Amino acid sequence: MYRAMGEPGQPCLAAMDGLKRVVRVDSTTTTLSPLLRVGFIFASPTLISKLVDSKVATGFAGTRLEERIVCQILGSSEYRRMVARLQARIGTCLTSGTERLHRLGMRPLAQPTGGIFISAVLPSPDGVGAADDARISEAASASGLAVKAGSAFSCRSGDRAWIRLNIAYLDHPALSRFVERLRGAADGRNRHNFATSNLAKDTTDEHLES
Repeated sequence: MYRAMGEPGQPCLAAMDGLKRVVRVDSTTTTLSPLLRVGFIFASPTLISKLVDSKVATGFAGTRLEERIVCQILGSSEYRRMVARLQARIGTCLTSGTERLHRLGMRPLAQPTGGIFISAVLPSPDGVGAADDARISEAASASGLAVKAGSAFSCRSGDRAWIRLNIAYLDHPALSRFVERLRGAADGRNRHNFATSNLAKDTTDEHLES
Protein backbone atom coordinates (compact mmCIF):
# COMPACT_ATOMS: atom_id res chain seq x y z
CA MET A 1 0.00 0.00 0.00
CA TYR A 2 2.99 2.31 0.46
CA ARG A 3 4.78 1.28 -2.72
CA ALA A 4 4.45 4.76 -4.25
CA MET A 5 6.11 6.23 -1.16
CA GLY A 6 9.19 4.05 -1.46
CA GLU A 7 12.63 5.12 -2.59
CA PRO A 8 12.66 6.02 -6.30
CA GLY A 9 14.19 3.33 -8.47
CA GLN A 10 13.67 0.46 -6.04
CA PRO A 11 13.06 -2.82 -7.91
CA CYS A 12 9.52 -4.14 -7.97
CA LEU A 13 9.37 -7.84 -7.12
CA ALA A 14 6.15 -8.34 -9.12
CA ALA A 15 7.74 -6.82 -12.22
CA MET A 16 10.90 -8.89 -11.80
CA ASP A 17 8.80 -12.04 -11.52
CA GLY A 18 6.57 -11.12 -14.47
CA LEU A 19 3.51 -11.76 -12.26
CA LYS A 20 4.04 -15.52 -12.48
CA ARG A 21 4.19 -16.21 -8.74
CA VAL A 22 4.07 -12.75 -7.18
CA VAL A 23 0.81 -10.90 -6.60
CA ARG A 24 0.87 -7.16 -6.04
CA VAL A 25 -1.95 -5.55 -4.06
CA ASP A 26 -2.15 -1.77 -4.22
CA SER A 27 -4.38 1.15 -3.32
CA THR A 28 -4.66 4.89 -3.91
CA THR A 29 -5.79 5.83 -0.40
CA THR A 30 -2.27 6.85 0.67
CA THR A 31 -1.40 8.90 -2.42
CA LEU A 32 -4.72 10.37 -3.58
CA SER A 33 -7.33 10.39 -0.85
CA PRO A 34 -8.77 8.01 1.76
CA LEU A 35 -12.17 8.94 0.32
CA LEU A 36 -11.34 6.95 -2.81
CA ARG A 37 -11.62 3.45 -1.39
CA VAL A 38 -10.34 1.68 -4.48
CA GLY A 39 -7.83 -1.14 -4.42
CA PHE A 40 -6.38 -3.09 -7.30
CA ILE A 41 -4.44 -6.29 -7.88
CA PHE A 42 -1.71 -7.23 -10.36
CA ALA A 43 -1.49 -10.97 -10.97
CA SER A 44 -1.34 -13.61 -13.68
CA PRO A 45 -4.35 -13.77 -16.05
CA THR A 46 -5.33 -17.17 -14.64
CA LEU A 47 -5.40 -15.92 -11.07
CA ILE A 48 -7.16 -12.68 -12.02
CA SER A 49 -9.92 -14.70 -13.69
CA LYS A 50 -10.46 -16.68 -10.49
CA LEU A 51 -10.45 -13.50 -8.38
CA VAL A 52 -13.04 -11.88 -10.64
CA ASP A 53 -15.29 -14.93 -10.25
CA SER A 54 -14.92 -14.72 -6.47
CA LYS A 55 -15.68 -11.01 -6.48
CA VAL A 56 -18.84 -11.51 -8.51
CA ALA A 57 -19.93 -14.44 -6.34
CA THR A 58 -19.47 -12.55 -3.08
CA GLY A 59 -20.97 -9.32 -4.37
CA PHE A 60 -18.02 -7.30 -3.08
CA ALA A 61 -17.60 -4.36 -5.43
CA GLY A 62 -16.84 -0.66 -5.33
CA THR A 63 -18.64 2.05 -7.20
CA ARG A 64 -17.91 2.31 -10.91
CA LEU A 65 -17.57 6.09 -10.57
CA GLU A 66 -14.68 5.79 -8.09
CA GLU A 67 -13.03 3.11 -10.22
CA ARG A 68 -13.23 5.29 -13.33
CA ILE A 69 -11.82 8.29 -11.45
CA VAL A 70 -8.87 6.28 -10.15
CA CYS A 71 -8.23 4.69 -13.56
CA GLN A 72 -8.16 8.12 -15.20
CA ILE A 73 -5.80 9.55 -12.58
CA LEU A 74 -3.37 6.63 -12.61
CA GLY A 75 -2.96 6.95 -16.36
CA SER A 76 -2.14 10.65 -16.23
CA SER A 77 1.35 12.16 -16.34
CA GLU A 78 0.37 14.59 -13.58
CA TYR A 79 -0.10 11.69 -11.17
CA ARG A 80 3.43 10.45 -11.88
CA ARG A 81 4.82 13.94 -11.31
CA MET A 82 2.86 14.23 -8.07
CA VAL A 83 4.26 10.91 -6.83
CA ALA A 84 7.79 12.04 -7.73
CA ARG A 85 7.30 15.24 -5.69
CA LEU A 86 5.93 13.19 -2.80
CA GLN A 87 8.93 10.86 -2.87
CA ALA A 88 11.30 13.85 -2.80
CA ARG A 89 9.51 15.36 0.20
CA ILE A 90 9.56 12.02 2.04
CA GLY A 91 13.30 11.73 1.43
CA THR A 92 13.85 15.20 2.89
CA CYS A 93 11.68 14.43 5.92
CA LEU A 94 13.52 11.17 6.58
CA THR A 95 16.92 12.87 6.50
CA SER A 96 15.97 15.81 8.73
CA GLY A 97 13.74 13.63 10.91
CA THR A 98 16.52 11.18 11.73
CA GLU A 99 18.78 14.05 12.78
CA ARG A 100 15.95 15.43 14.89
CA LEU A 101 15.47 12.10 16.67
CA HIS A 102 19.17 11.93 17.54
CA ARG A 103 19.01 15.44 19.02
CA LEU A 104 16.05 14.34 21.15
CA GLY A 105 18.03 11.34 22.39
CA MET A 106 15.99 8.81 20.42
CA ARG A 107 17.64 6.07 18.36
CA PRO A 108 15.92 4.86 15.17
CA LEU A 109 15.53 1.09 15.02
CA ALA A 110 16.54 1.27 11.35
CA GLN A 111 16.97 3.92 8.70
CA PRO A 112 14.02 3.66 6.31
CA THR A 113 14.47 4.54 2.64
CA GLY A 114 10.83 5.45 2.12
CA GLY A 115 7.40 5.48 3.67
CA ILE A 116 5.87 7.89 6.15
CA PHE A 117 6.79 6.16 9.43
CA ILE A 118 9.94 5.73 11.46
CA SER A 119 10.37 3.68 14.64
CA ALA A 120 12.69 4.78 17.41
CA VAL A 121 13.84 3.64 20.84
CA LEU A 122 12.69 5.88 23.64
CA PRO A 123 15.21 8.12 25.43
CA SER A 124 16.29 6.41 28.62
CA PRO A 125 19.83 5.87 29.96
CA ASP A 126 19.01 2.43 31.37
CA GLY A 127 16.31 1.40 28.93
CA VAL A 128 12.58 1.27 29.42
CA GLY A 129 10.80 -2.04 29.76
CA ALA A 130 8.88 -3.00 26.63
CA ALA A 131 5.82 -3.56 28.76
CA ASP A 132 5.79 0.18 29.39
CA ASP A 133 5.60 1.29 25.77
CA ALA A 134 1.81 0.90 25.61
CA ARG A 135 1.45 3.10 28.69
CA ILE A 136 3.84 5.63 27.17
CA SER A 137 1.79 5.59 23.99
CA GLU A 138 -1.34 6.37 26.00
CA ALA A 139 0.45 9.22 27.75
CA ALA A 140 1.61 10.59 24.42
CA SER A 141 -1.95 10.47 23.13
CA ALA A 142 -3.08 12.51 26.13
CA SER A 143 -0.40 15.05 25.18
CA GLY A 144 -1.75 15.35 21.63
CA LEU A 145 0.70 12.88 20.06
CA ALA A 146 -0.84 9.92 18.27
CA VAL A 147 2.08 7.48 18.40
CA LYS A 148 1.92 3.72 18.12
CA ALA A 149 3.59 1.45 20.68
CA GLY A 150 6.12 -1.03 19.35
CA SER A 151 4.38 -3.89 21.14
CA ALA A 152 1.51 -3.52 18.66
CA PHE A 153 3.82 -4.78 15.89
CA SER A 154 5.53 -7.67 17.64
CA CYS A 155 4.54 -10.85 19.42
CA ARG A 156 7.85 -10.92 21.30
CA SER A 157 8.65 -8.97 24.43
CA GLY A 158 11.91 -7.04 24.37
CA ASP A 159 13.96 -5.15 26.91
CA ARG A 160 13.63 -1.78 25.17
CA ALA A 161 10.47 0.17 24.46
CA TRP A 162 10.01 1.86 21.10
CA ILE A 163 7.32 3.81 19.33
CA ARG A 164 6.34 4.50 15.71
CA LEU A 165 6.21 8.12 14.58
CA ASN A 166 4.96 9.96 11.52
CA ILE A 167 7.97 11.57 9.80
CA ALA A 168 5.97 14.70 8.92
CA TYR A 169 5.72 15.72 12.60
CA LEU A 170 9.16 14.96 14.00
CA ASP A 171 9.99 18.66 14.33
CA HIS A 172 6.77 19.55 16.14
CA PRO A 173 7.25 21.22 19.56
CA ALA A 174 4.76 18.84 21.20
CA LEU A 175 7.09 15.92 20.53
CA SER A 176 10.04 17.76 22.05
CA ARG A 177 8.05 18.61 25.19
CA PHE A 178 6.88 15.04 25.62
CA VAL A 179 10.34 13.55 25.16
CA GLU A 180 11.74 15.96 27.74
CA ARG A 181 9.14 14.78 30.26
CA LEU A 182 9.93 11.19 29.40
CA ARG A 183 13.65 11.75 29.88
CA GLY A 184 13.00 13.53 33.17
CA ALA A 185 10.93 10.59 34.41
CA ALA A 186 13.67 8.14 33.41
CA ASP A 187 16.40 10.22 35.04
CA GLY A 188 14.31 10.21 38.21
CA ARG A 189 14.42 6.40 38.15
CA ASN A 190 10.62 6.21 37.80
CA ARG A 191 10.81 4.23 34.59
CA HIS A 192 8.84 1.31 36.03
CA ASN A 193 6.07 3.54 37.35
CA PHE A 194 5.32 6.04 34.63
CA ALA A 195 2.47 8.21 35.83
CA THR A 196 0.31 8.95 32.83
CA SER A 197 -1.10 12.05 34.46
CA ASN A 198 2.38 13.53 34.91
CA LEU A 199 3.63 12.65 31.44
CA ALA A 200 0.50 13.90 29.76
CA LYS A 201 0.54 17.46 31.09
CA ASP A 202 0.69 19.47 27.90
CA THR A 203 -1.06 22.62 26.80
CA THR A 204 -1.13 21.76 23.12
CA ASP A 205 -4.51 21.20 21.52
CA GLU A 206 -3.07 19.77 18.35
CA HIS A 207 -3.36 16.11 17.42
CA LEU A 208 -0.41 14.68 15.51
CA GLU A 209 -1.40 11.65 13.48
CA SER A 210 1.12 8.81 13.53
